[in-house]
Amino acid sequence: MKLSEGQEIMISFSSDEFSELHRGLSLMRDICNDADLVDGIIRQRSNDKSCIFEIDMTNLLDKGNMTVIQLKQKLDLFKIFTGQDVEINITETDYTFSDQYSSISFLLPNMNYIDNKYMGEEELENIFSLNEEDLILETTISSEISERIKTIAASFNTTTLEIEFSGDTAEVICTTQAADQKAKVVRDIVTNRNIEDTSTNLVIIPFISDHDGDMTLSMYNIKDDIIVNKFSSSVGGINYTIYSRSMMIKEED
Repeated sequence: MKLSEGQEIMISFSSDEFSELHRGLSLMRDICNDADLVDGIIRQRSNDKSCIFEIDMTNLLDKGNMTVIQLKQKLDLFKIFTGQDVEINITETDYTFSDQYSSISFLLPNMNYIDNKYMGEEELENIFSLNEEDLILETTISSEISERIKTIAASFNTTTLEIEFSGDTAEVICTTQAADQKAKVVRDIVTNRNIEDTSTNLVIIPFISDHDGDMTLSMYNIKDDIIVNKFSSSVGGINYTIYSRSMMIKEED
């Protein structure tokens, strides 16, 4: 919602609600330079364009727009309000965070110069559409497995995983760049169709992102060899989805 001249929106958060808001924004801490929130929704590309984040914060902040530039720095600033009830005052020119002791104000940035801009639903649908008949795999990644993936990927110094398809099952694999170390992280994932001797890459970002409980991975073969990977999870009461694209690669004989 665009504010008119002189209009203000005041939003109040309990200490727990503000902590949840901070966690939601922190999902993109090292992935996006900015957070562009429109009517409680963040939908934007990562810095490297490998992912699209879709974060639903409407349970906390369902009105007013707020663009947070230099996100990593701002998240560190917001920590001063930890344990306090917080108000955010949004005007047409700035937004202010305040508790009973202090306040910090930020001018709204020039939208022509931010790196990670809000993407409307129509724009997302123009990039790809997901249909159930295109679903080739859906599996639950437990928090324990996510932690394993995070640890192995860090040790292997890699930013990607690989899913290998073999008939009606698949497995998630992590390999070093030199291919001298290899971990099969998840085995025997049942697929929706028979896919022989084919693989595709997954970005590591969804697995290293903060989440409570399990994550659902859904893979859609939307066209020819193009795959859309959909990762769904939550932090607190905030539901989020991360989308990425990859290619199906047939193993050569």
